[in-house]
Amino acid sequence: AEGAVFEVAVNQANTAASNLESRLDEDILPEDNVAGDPPEPAPLSEGPLWTLIMLVAAALIAVEWATYHRRKTV
Repeated sequence: AEGAVFEVAVNQANTAASNLESRLDEDILPEDNVAGDPPEPAPLSEGPLWTLIMLVAAALIAVEWATYHRRKTV
């Protein structure tokens, strides 16, 4: 039964195939260079919009923090 595929009845509506062949028989690992070189990172001006939104939110929080503490200490 080497390399044979058996069908296993899970219930009356579904069946599942099972391959009993050993995974160690073949070298199934991908080659090292399949993915190729990594892509160049996008410049900040071409980045996603959420980056700009997060920078604006951080600036707004910094301004709010500064004005709050200025009112408390002066």
